[in-house]
Amino acid sequence: MLDEKPGSVLGENQHPGRWRLTRLLRGLLGTEGAIANPAPAGARVVVLDGGVKPLPIGSADYGAAWNWRIGASSKPAGDPANLAVTFAPSARGLRPWRPCHARRVNLPGGDIALSWTRRTRAFAGDNWALTEVPLGEVAEGYELDVLNGAAIVRTVSGLTTPVFTYTAAMQAVDFGAPVSGPLSVRIAQVGALGRGAILDITL
Repeated sequence: MLDEKPGSVLGENQHPGRWRLTRLLRGLLGTEGAIANPAPAGARVVVLDGGVKPLPIGSADYGAAWNWRIGASSKPAGDPANLAVTFAPSARGLRPWRPCHARRVNLPGGDIALSWTRRTRAFAGDNWALTEVPLGEVAEGYELDVLNGAAIVRTVSGLTTPVFTYTAAMQAVDFGAPVSGPLSVRIAQVGALGRGAILDITL
């Protein structure tokens, strides 16, 4: 058994080298965008233990190219057996998580009221006794894209609350007429490093 906490992973040792895992939780800590649905047969499972150490990345490194060579510590860095990797830290873990619970209400006159619920990276964000989770950002802000197919027809910036009224006049400019059918939008909370994970949804 790996853990007995509610909602945590349970592991049963079937025989040496083989485990059966149950009660798996997907998308923890803002990782739902990396979920494969479903995971392909034979997908690898990575066990994160004390042997995994974070990279010493500072704020000055965000977006800068890093060149790493990965291999046995007994070999020199230039050994051809080492794997060469180039990447640019994006500070994903410091960006806001994807909003959730998006809702649409059609208002009299053709306006559409959109609302959503923010999430938080902050400590104690999983406290069910709180009326609202801690902000976890310097300031509250959101950006919203309205889509027509794959094309963005309107971007709304500077929202400071998780609501937006898409007026009938705006719809006429973007679509030529009020939107009576499904409406596709992208919603993101904005932090110090820009947009966080995007909620891509049709309402």
